[in-house]
Amino acid sequence: MHMLIIHCSVVLAQLRMQNEWLSTFASVVTIDTKPIIREEKLMKVCITARGEGLTAEVDPTFGRAAYFTFIDTDTLGSDTPDVESVANVPGAHGAGVQAAQTVADKGATVVITGSVGPNAYQGLAAAGVEMYTGATGTVKQALDDFETGRLTRSGAATGARHGGGRGIQ
Repeated sequence: MHMLIIHCSVVLAQLRMQNEWLSTFASVVTIDTKPIIREEKLMKVCITARGEGLTAEVDPTFGRAAYFTFIDTDTLGSDTPDVESVANVPGAHGAGVQAAQTVADKGATVVITGSVGPNAYQGLAAAGVEMYTGATGTVKQALDDFETGRLTRSGAATGARHGGGRGIQ
């Protein structure tokens, strides 16, 4: 194991001296002067919104959000970023579960919203989707807040059960 680490360190040092890229999706991170290869995670982010596009306001509730804005983070720097707004059609019952299924079916790996109810939380967690809550402002502002670490990763439901506190049972 030690020989492999030493060999990798030597190879990485040689590559750095030659100013070559390891690959499109890998980067070198230096911690305590020991190079480590870290695979970048390309993400499809879903942000709850009251309208369509990056300038729409964030919808504070997940299950009953008007729209879901899906963004492929690897296309953000391009001339044509991949941004798709999908209307959410919540049912009378089980809105959070239905919304979680929609998001999972679209392949999102991260959800950014104001709050997530317990049923939606369970559905998203089961699908392996990370949830970040406390988002406000526009979709673009929420994405910036996520990328700069200003949003809180949710380890539990943050919203009300059964109709978001609207008295729906």
